[in-house]
Amino acid sequence: MKKKFFTLIIGIMVLAASVGVTMMLAGMKKAPERKKIEAKPVLVLTRSVENRNIKARVSVIGNLTAENRIELYSEVNGILQKSSRPFLEGIGFKKSESLVRIKSDEFYKSIKAQKSSFMNQIAQVLPDLKIDYPDAYKRFKTFLSNFELDKTMAPLPRAQTDQEKYFLSSQNIYKLYYDIAGMEEKLKKYNLKAPFNGVVTSSLIKPGTLVRAGQKLGEFIDTSHYYMETYIKLSETLLVHIGDSVELSSDDIAGTWTGKVSRISDSIDSKTRTLKIFVSVRGKNLKEGMYLKGDIISDLAVKTVEIPRKLLVNQNSVMVIRQSKIDIMPITIVQYRDETVLVNGLDNGTELPLKISGLSKGMSVRVQKIKP
Repeated sequence: MKKKFFTLIIGIMVLAASVGVTMMLAGMKKAPERKKIEAKPVLVLTRSVENRNIKARVSVIGNLTAENRIELYSEVNGILQKSSRPFLEGIGFKKSESLVRIKSDEFYKSIKAQKSSFMNQIAQVLPDLKIDYPDAYKRFKTFLSNFELDKTMAPLPRAQTDQEKYFLSSQNIYKLYYDIAGMEEKLKKYNLKAPFNGVVTSSLIKPGTLVRAGQKLGEFIDTSHYYMETYIKLSETLLVHIGDSVELSSDDIAGTWTGKVSRISDSIDSKTRTLKIFVSVRGKNLKEGMYLKGDIISDLAVKTVEIPRKLLVNQNSVMVIRQSKIDIMPITIVQYRDETVLVNGLDNGTELPLKISGLSKGMSVRVQKIKP
């Protein structure tokens, strides 16, 4: 009985040893290597970069304002006279034509009275000038002979010596002369003339009414020259320069006009982050207050390439092809447009993929160039 039991134990031990050796040998066996599956290069359509001088176009909108505008105020008192061409809104006047006439009969007569007194004073000093200052006598005698009450006074003869000047001053010659000269200057204010060709845009008076000094009479503008006040983004300030051409048009009437950037403000609006510029424009059919839109055309100082906006990566880079692999290259954005963007920083000949969806850095690609 004991012998059978011993034999059973020995059998179990041999079986366990066999199983252990088998498992050890199985663990030492190398697993078959898996074959690596290499990804095939993706076919990518590309275009070659060709930098060139592209004209920048900056969109602008605004209303026209007359470049030359005057507000008329009366500096004298009097009754507004009726004229052949009334000072009314919409009435045009040529340069030097009379805009407003204020009755000046009384003032004009007082000037003539002062001139008469002045002539009398000169006549009284002529005998003394003849004795003491013979040269001055000749000059003042000629001046008096040519003196006319109805005409503007000629320049007063200049004194040749201090003694002569002191004598004339003691006789009130200078005071009387410049009193009358001031009155003649004031007489011009009774007849306001157009400083340029233009149109009345506002009239606040009627013939026959009393006009007082300081009263506003109306407004007058030059219809041949306008400017448009507009704004550009802060990012566009380096693209716009004084003298740049501006192509303008209107949604309301047919026609195009060419203006120029005449002024650029140095002050930036802190709320809108925009810069004010002024566009000067001339042409037919333009009216004050007219709404225009257009583009400023400017030559860029650096060469750029225009690419679709959809090719931008993080708004500051683009994908390029280098040694048949996708790479990321930083760029400088010069100007955003509706569907495209002008960029700088890409060398000529650089290959750009036409689509970047599904591409990533390091990806192997096959290039098929597309001619522009």
